[in-house]
Amino acid sequence: MIDDAEFFSFARGVNPGTLVGGDRYSSTNDMRENLLILYALAVAADRPLDVLEIGTNDGTSTLAFLKAASEVDGHVTTIDVCDTPVAEALVSHYGLRERCTFVRSDSHVVLP
Repeated sequence: MIDDAEFFSFARGVNPGTLVGGDRYSSTNDMRENLLILYALAVAADRPLDVLEIGTNDGTSTLAFLKAASEVDGHVTTIDVCDTPVAEALVSHYGLRERCTFVRSDSHVVLP
């Protein structure tokens, strides 16, 4: 499980693409300031938490939800139309794979 220090360090500046040898996900900068807010909102539930995320991209928000889910015995399902190798590597890197389901599909198709 990702501990608090690792998560807060990640939220402040890690580019997830570096975990799999790529740097094409530099747009993560826009998301960093919101990761702690996502985490705080999710963990505030203070009960088992199931999160459905539409749009995985590089997995930065996925990790924030998973950090909260790991603290309240929850699970994250994340849907994206594209392959998500960076997100999957990120989740595996922090040992949270068992709490996450990756669905490769269009949310308009899989959700109804």
